[in-house]
Amino acid sequence: MAAVIDVDLEIDRISRSVGSVCSINYTYTLVCDEMEVRNGLSFTVSCEVWGKGVFVARVLADSVYDTHTVPASLRSMHARSFIVPCAELDEEFGKDEIYVQVHATSSLGATFFGVSDLVQDHF
Repeated sequence: MAAVIDVDLEIDRISRSVGSVCSINYTYTLVCDEMEVRNGLSFTVSCEVWGKGVFVARVLADSVYDTHTVPASLRSMHARSFIVPCAELDEEFGKDEIYVQVHATSSLGATFFGVSDLVQDHF
């Protein structure tokens, strides 16, 4: 059974002016078993950006970013990035706590996900 592991997140400000944008840089490892590799499965992988709010975690901005397809292999590491307006990461109260969930859905419909650690900053 596949798993998404070792999800890491880094957020870089590209500009600091009004309307600044942030680069969401993330890595993950997709681990598959021999049966998934032998059967030639592929996985549709997408990233959700979450904010850990004071009362409840919530999806920030668009619900899904950076959708891509990955063929099954025993272990494959992937590095991806995309741009969002920094204002979409602003949770309004104090320091913002951001993390990503990386979802992988197999060509048979099974879904797995991994979660990064928090990145804290004032966006």
